[in-house]
Amino acid sequence: RCSEEEKGALQQLLDKTFRRSLTRDRTPDQDAPEDEEMPYRLELVDAFRSEHVLLNRDLMKVSERWEGDLFSVKTIDAVDGTCLAERLGGGQAYFYHGTNPSSSMSILKTGFDLAYAGSATGTMFGAGAYTAECSSKSDEYARDDGGNTYP
Repeated sequence: RCSEEEKGALQQLLDKTFRRSLTRDRTPDQDAPEDEEMPYRLELVDAFRSEHVLLNRDLMKVSERWEGDLFSVKTIDAVDGTCLAERLGGGQAYFYHGTNPSSSMSILKTGFDLAYAGSATGTMFGAGAYTAECSSKSDEYARDDGGNTYP
């Protein structure tokens, strides 16, 4: 589990990358008040940190071979001055992935398994792991495991 400092930094990341704009991908929240079509912000409940040695090794190998241009990502500025900024290497950034809690735990253990790509929401651009810079965009694809709970 993440420390309170890490959770505070993650909440800052959520807040700074949240955009309150309704898109066609957002399904109505049955628990929300009738006059509220979408949330005003996302609130972090808990956070887990993955330190998968083999996946990290593979990331470092790919990073060493990278020859493309670096680009600006919203989440990089959002973590300035936090413990999350210290963990980013050159060309690295944080991205969001909307899924359900049990799938999140599986991703933490083994990484993304493309065999499950699109099993919940489809694959507009083909099989892959879809991510976003805005927390609100990935929230459109997040689902609970029933009863508004998480593991």
